[in-house]
Amino acid sequence: MARRCSPPSGPRARRLAVLGAVLATLAILSPARGFAAADPVEYQVKSGFLFNFAKFVEWPTDTLAPGAAVRLGVFAPDDVFQLITKSLVGKVAGDRPLVVERLTTAQLEKGDALPHIIFVHQDAYRAAAEPGLTPQMIAALAEKHPVLIVGESAGFATSGGMIGFVQRGENLRFQVNLASAQRAGLKLSARLAGLAEIVAAAKP
Repeated sequence: MARRCSPPSGPRARRLAVLGAVLATLAILSPARGFAAADPVEYQVKSGFLFNFAKFVEWPTDTLAPGAAVRLGVFAPDDVFQLITKSLVGKVAGDRPLVVERLTTAQLEKGDALPHIIFVHQDAYRAAAEPGLTPQMIAALAEKHPVLIVGESAGFATSGGMIGFVQRGENLRFQVNLASAQRAGLKLSARLAGLAEIVAAAKP
């Protein structure tokens, strides 16, 4: 269930309250106006979600050994990449360091040396100039690689992705496609699934 917070008294208090809530519960109160592009608060909040996803997902042991670093690949414009990197620098998910790296089109197309988590920015997912960043490409990655694929575009979790951010009034929530995650060999904790909206892939 989403956790609602009373309005803070000032901009700084509001930022601290929002960020603290997402790190604690994975269900946060976001600005009613919606998020603007590259808004620092937006990507602090989404970074908090990504950090918690890293803690509540289990990868195959031949892909991620105990204590090994979790690699988060960010496919996004530079300003968004920098905001996420700044928010997550030095973070440790359980007993695993969390490493943020820039993801390239070539890596996605080749499927080589992929990170454990991929975050796809909405502009990258929609851009026709980036061949391969289509729902079909995302679905193919999910079928072939043990990678948790997270996006922020509408319908992301029903069109090939595994986790998609969604706005529900004033609340930022997330949808989970359990079948897609299971096909990739990933195990999502009951706690994570319990906070999500469970969805299925859309029929062609």
